[in-house]
Amino acid sequence: MESDKYKVLLSNTAVFAVGNILVKLIAFVLMPLYTSALTTEEYGVSELLNSTTEIIIPLVTVCIIEALYRFSIDKNADYKSLFANSFRIIIAGDIVVIIGCIISKVIFSYEYAFYFGGLYICTTFYKMTTQFARGLGHVKRYAFYGVLNSLSLVLCNVILLLKLHGGIGAYLSSFTIAYGIAGIVAFIMSEEYKYFSLKKGNTQQLKEMLRYSIPSIPNMISWWINSVSDRYILMLFWNAGVVGLYTAASKLPAMINLVSSIFQQAWQYSTAKEIESEDKTDFFSTVLRGYLYICVCSCGGLILFNKVICKILLKTEFYNAWRFVPLLLLAAMFGCISTYFGTFYQALKKNTMLMVSTVAGAIINIIFDPIFIFGWFGLPAMGVTGAAIATVMGQIISMIFAIVVVFTREHAVHITFKGFRLSWRTIKDIYAVGIPSIIMQSIGSLLIMGLNGILKGFSDTATAVLGVYYKLQSFVFMPVFGLTHGVLPIMGYNFGARNKKRLLDALKIGSIIAFGIMLAGTVLFWLIPGRLLQIFNASEEMLRIGIPALRIISLCFVFAALGIMFSTLFQAIGMGAKSLFISVLRQLVVILPVAWALSKVGLGYVWYAFPIAEVVSLTASIYIFKMLYDKRLQYIQQEDTKNAAE
Repeated sequence: MESDKYKVLLSNTAVFAVGNILVKLIAFVLMPLYTSALTTEEYGVSELLNSTTEIIIPLVTVCIIEALYRFSIDKNADYKSLFANSFRIIIAGDIVVIIGCIISKVIFSYEYAFYFGGLYICTTFYKMTTQFARGLGHVKRYAFYGVLNSLSLVLCNVILLLKLHGGIGAYLSSFTIAYGIAGIVAFIMSEEYKYFSLKKGNTQQLKEMLRYSIPSIPNMISWWINSVSDRYILMLFWNAGVVGLYTAASKLPAMINLVSSIFQQAWQYSTAKEIESEDKTDFFSTVLRGYLYICVCSCGGLILFNKVICKILLKTEFYNAWRFVPLLLLAAMFGCISTYFGTFYQALKKNTMLMVSTVAGAIINIIFDPIFIFGWFGLPAMGVTGAAIATVMGQIISMIFAIVVVFTREHAVHITFKGFRLSWRTIKDIYAVGIPSIIMQSIGSLLIMGLNGILKGFSDTATAVLGVYYKLQSFVFMPVFGLTHGVLPIMGYNFGARNKKRLLDALKIGSIIAFGIMLAGTVLFWLIPGRLLQIFNASEEMLRIGIPALRIISLCFVFAALGIMFSTLFQAIGMGAKSLFISVLRQLVVILPVAWALSKVGLGYVWYAFPIAEVVSLTASIYIFKMLYDKRLQYIQQEDTKNAAE
């Protein structure tokens, strides 16, 4: 059925969103452990070795893992041959790395050589098995393998790093063991052992896989140039402060890229599956229209409220970064569109064209970076602005190449813009949902100003504790807010489709996941508040005030989780004003007056304003939900049934 394609796409997007969010949450949990168990030098060396693995794998394996994933999606794929071909390439790469590690250990006496070798082998095995599982259609299992890897990493780090104090070796061994466990589980749960055979290799198929994978190497390098090369140029020839501003300006575009990357994981699978279907043109065109609407409106909304958002997110010394944000947002938007069209090349197994588009963009970027930054050929020296302009130009060129090839070359992909018109009503509806959300984020600055004014009456340390809390709580709330990005379109789609059951199921499942995340955050704030504060080099006075403060405030997390999901539902059904009302109620109407009143009793009581405000706002959310359900939601299926009968 036609609707099944969209359900699969939305469902996979939601699964990938949840998986990514949980993994990021677990990564946050590990940060206090790393910073307490390792010195800054040890942590730097550890992260360098870990990052080096991620860079080396695609080079040594010639991106064969990406080819394994893509070819395994095909109908009637020869899984034994695919697995055997990929395994042979990976084994050859393992041998090369092992030889390199032996040389490093014996000749150069590098003490972490064997740790690195073990990490490389287990990482490649994990990536191969999980990507193969993803290609087999085990999307939920794929997300589970990622979470299992992260949970195993937590356990290994607690034992090896925290209890045994193993230093860098323990850090690297934890990753090695975690990747090995998750890889073995994927190998067994997805029944990949059925396809394991070194004798089933197919030379012709291997050539096709390499023809697909090898162009991914320069594509990866070009992506790196487009993404971060300008920062290195600024660092080498300008100063670190300028790089800091540029990096700060990249935070908002990073939000668009994160959401887009989650969607692209699901879209890559759907594209490959539907590339041979008869109605693929309608499917590809419909998704493109929706994707463009979301990209353009999201980018436009962030540009419109850029200064307000930067005022909230960035410290005083970084606030000037707002000037560069619009250009980088445009670059992100063009990059997302380019990636959308690039997915078609992967579906068609024509990565060479994908390589051409990304390389073209990288060349433009690297040529114009120094011209605009330093003012060559009579142009004024524009510094950070010049770097941003060069990035935009590079992404535009990549996008143009990608689009031109799709529309001009003879292939199986056909997209039509028939019926694609700029609908001001649609844009109005989008912003009717988005603007209340933007305002909700903006009033947070008023809350912080008010609380700082109250706490200033006690001491500067009290205000510093509040600042540290907001930095810490963002890592707990961030995964939940990311979850809403996955749940919101599912709620909206099912509300539009008049499917009450799926709408309420999305609310229920989202609430359960959000509750679990917030509960984990609460446990963390109760068990190790001191270590969390020590991340910010807390003084004895800050520890005295901050430890009870974190424990008390964290009591609000589970109530906030449910409140956030109700607000997401209100936005999804076009009732963004209700979300705005709840936010104003929580952040201004309740918390500030309560905090002021409790401050008259003592500093330790001020923190109770947070859980009180969340309980009140959750009560109001439940009341509004019941009212909307009684007046609107409970009838949507009945109306749909009536229309169908007519």
